[in-house]
Amino acid sequence: MPFHEPTVRASILVALPSYLGARDVDIRSLLSEAGLSETAADNPDEPLPLNNVGMLFELTASRLADPGLGISYAKVFPPGATGLLGHLMITAPTVRDVFQVLTRYLQVHTTPMQPRFEIHDDGVGWFSFAWPSSFTSPQIQYTGFAMASLILRLRRATGPNWLPLAVHFHHRAPDDVEPYRHFFGSRLKFDQRDCSIAVDASTLAMPMPELLPKLHETVRAMGDRVLKEHVHLNDAASQLQHLLADRLPSGQPFDLDSVAKALGTQPRGLQWRLQQEATTYEQVLLLTRMLHAERHLRDSNHPMTEIANLLGFSELSAFTRWCQRHYKMTPSASRRHLRQGGGAAPPPSPRSPLEDPA
Repeated sequence: MPFHEPTVRASILVALPSYLGARDVDIRSLLSEAGLSETAADNPDEPLPLNNVGMLFELTASRLADPGLGISYAKVFPPGATGLLGHLMITAPTVRDVFQVLTRYLQVHTTPMQPRFEIHDDGVGWFSFAWPSSFTSPQIQYTGFAMASLILRLRRATGPNWLPLAVHFHHRAPDDVEPYRHFFGSRLKFDQRDCSIAVDASTLAMPMPELLPKLHETVRAMGDRVLKEHVHLNDAASQLQHLLADRLPSGQPFDLDSVAKALGTQPRGLQWRLQQEATTYEQVLLLTRMLHAERHLRDSNHPMTEIANLLGFSELSAFTRWCQRHYKMTPSASRRHLRQGGGAAPPPSPRSPLEDPA
């Protein structure tokens, strides 16, 4: 079945060679160890596999013995270095516009992404995102970098000591949480469903430093052109995978009839489209569960009962049987295996045993 590799622009590595060089570390060895070419950082517009980039951040943290590497790197990452997305952010008129830009244009930098920005009745704005389910490499350092980079861009308007109302991370608390408290403040939560940042109404209205009058309009027009040219993943398997990723943890029904209706088609029509892509509903469900199970087991401290619920299982025993069937070990053993650096199970092939949706 289709397995779409998430990507990120190589511009994310623009400051890494000098950052490592100042610490007598050769980036080439780390790139190779992460499965990237030695020239991966040379072309900023080149899309790189997000899984390999995530692994690169983890390896760098280990090599430098820096548990807050993502935050440390964000502090030296130049504003606007992410190219079009970066220029849209630094030319945005207000803090609110920064979040709106991210929500609309993040996918031109990282694919696939579906961020959200909502202003609640109390005027507080919540910006949230979840990494693609196919981003399966360790994510703690890369997530720290992404969240810290956003905070630093906002501090251009709010001042160097500004802190958001809340910061949530989807992964478990790191072994050393002090770098997070020092940078993000004490209003932290880990093991959340999404990564999110809450900002009060007065901060949202703050103007960003103006570079040139009407520059944002020009950059935004360019961004709209790029969006139109952007290739979206419109195949049935990808649509189904995204829908299942939302429904499994929410308690919404995810049987074939329900998901077909949500996708605006009939069960037979969805089955036919999936058949043309050499897969089935059961196989997409199995892959979605495997990707999320590995992330929850490795990166979160959720108890097994909660992970079972997040994956749509009716009870823990069903999740345990599923793990033993697909990983040949219990959930607890799978967690130990993944956290010790063990490899994840390969994506299922169309001939794998059918998924039990119970």
